[in-house]
Amino acid sequence: HPGKMAQIGLNMGARHDRSFGYAVSFTRKSLSSEDHKCQDEELIGGLSLFWALLWNYMQNGAEYPYPTMATVHIEPGKLQFFIRFRWNNGTIFQFKTAERCPPEGIVTAGYQLYVPKIFPYNFIHMVLDGPT
Repeated sequence: HPGKMAQIGLNMGARHDRSFGYAVSFTRKSLSSEDHKCQDEELIGGLSLFWALLWNYMQNGAEYPYPTMATVHIEPGKLQFFIRFRWNNGTIFQFKTAERCPPEGIVTAGYQLYVPKIFPYNFIHMVLDGPT
C-alpha cells in the first residue's frame, strides 16, 4: 500500500507476539528523545482536538469515562494538550482543561487501500454513504 499507517497509544502488540503496552511503530531510531517527545505531543494534540469536537457533538458535553492517551515518551494524564502551528512563528494553542483523546489512535499519511474488483462500485458507496 502506498503511504504509511501507524498506531499511537496503547496496543496489544503484533499478532504473533501479544503484549499490552504503548505502541512504538511510528517512532524512528534516528530521532532524539526530544524529537520523539515533540512528535508524540503533536500527535496527541491533533487527535485530542479531533476527539473533543467529535465527543462534544455526539454526547453533548458528557464526561468521557475511559483512560486517555499517553505514549512511551508522554506520561498519562487526564487533562491538557496543545496544538503547535509551524507557520505564524510557531503559535501554540493550549487546552489546559480539555481531556485528551482515548488511549489508542491510528495515524496515516498518504495511505491508500486497494479494493478488489469483486465489490461493485455502487456497493462500496452504499457501505460508505449509506442507502439512498
